[in-house]
Amino acid sequence: MIRLPLHQHPAPPPHVPRHLSSTSVPFTSCSDTVYFSPVTLGTPPQSFQLLLDTGSSDTWVFSSSCFASSSCPPDVTNFFDSASSSSFREIHPRESFSISYMDGDGVSGYQAVDALSFAPSLSVPAQTFALIDDTDGFAVVCKEDGILGMAFQSVSVNDVPTPLQNLAAAGLIDPVFGFYLSGNTSYTENGDGPVGELTLGGYDPAHFVGELTWAPVVERTLAQIYPDADLSNFTAAELAATRPSGFWDFDIERVHLQVPGEALHAVSGRRAAVVDTGTSLIYAPYRDAMEIFHGMGATCYFTDLETSEDERLFIPSPCFPQDRDLLQFEFALAPCSVPVTLSFEIGGKWFDVTERDLLYRDVPPGSEAEPVACDEGMGGVVDCAGQCLDADDTRWIGDRECDSGPYGIFFNCPRFECDQGDCGGGDCFEEEMCFVQVSVNGFGDESYLLGDVFMRPV
Repeated sequence: MIRLPLHQHPAPPPHVPRHLSSTSVPFTSCSDTVYFSPVTLGTPPQSFQLLLDTGSSDTWVFSSSCFASSSCPPDVTNFFDSASSSSFREIHPRESFSISYMDGDGVSGYQAVDALSFAPSLSVPAQTFALIDDTDGFAVVCKEDGILGMAFQSVSVNDVPTPLQNLAAAGLIDPVFGFYLSGNTSYTENGDGPVGELTLGGYDPAHFVGELTWAPVVERTLAQIYPDADLSNFTAAELAATRPSGFWDFDIERVHLQVPGEALHAVSGRRAAVVDTGTSLIYAPYRDAMEIFHGMGATCYFTDLETSEDERLFIPSPCFPQDRDLLQFEFALAPCSVPVTLSFEIGGKWFDVTERDLLYRDVPPGSEAEPVACDEGMGGVVDCAGQCLDADDTRWIGDRECDSGPYGIFFNCPRFECDQGDCGGGDCFEEEMCFVQVSVNGFGDESYLLGDVFMRPV
């Protein structure tokens, strides 16, 4: 095994090969939002920090032309210079590339071929990837220079084999990888410290105790994979057939919510689920999400879709299903002090997500760290959960008096005198409130998208 420095034991079941050595590479994080690992491209190698994304299949970096034209985000620091690589090869005719992600961010450019390497002994001599020369609102969270797609080839924009697929095809790794989060990631702000490890070709038994639970990657019908798509041109046989979704897709048997002193909340029965390392939250089917919020005693915030975006304000409401043509869910707030547990049954075993990961605040309890500084001159406030809200956020609030007016109680109230004096008096939450790290899955009412909130160790 080759292990790069990084600042659970039984043998695998028979169907999991372990005849090849595995390689572990570290990854770092920013504010527990994205995870990126060192990768090199070209000859001589040019170094990049690529976001590890099991929810997409395309690999790309920003090109030097993007830098020259100022078309890339200002925070990008590393650009691929094709003229400096002797192994670089263009594809003729030029093959364009364009992709949009779930949050609406997108990038575009063209595809090319060059050497990609995770470690000296773990290289793909001719990996097809995309060079990005234009972005559509794509935000760089921290120090990432691009994305490494780790889903399946079938959901690649141009049907390109992934780096992991090419490594396995070359006999360098088994078709297995392990993604380990150390659990000490929540407050890494600048991405300087490694917080986990990606093991290529296997998994590291030093990172878990007990037995692994194996869940098969399942096949779905077209309607299950694309719930909002127009499928009228497909035949009955095609609609009835199942096929791989292209993602790390498996079944959840049951979902439960446990609140101390209350009966168990049975949120749902069998649901589809996808593990996505490029996503921070847990995205749940709409009715499941409302059941979770209601069980936590949360307040939900919606926006009125019949109001223009410039005038749209947050509307607090009890967490019950609403008319989705009129009200769009935005986020939920729940008491920080309630020790809730959201549990998923997978492969006959229960996996818990506790309040440590379900409830979010910028400053952890007992921490000596100061809340994020806000620019009060620009209208910024710090709310009771330690959140820094800029002027645009407070415009959306619509009720800065913290009274029981048309938009009700909001979360920058002076209960703990943490609102920098913006709100004076009035009714407020009786206890500190936190953002719930669960949102609504906009891509189907029967499936969960499990981000890193689910993957952190308990």
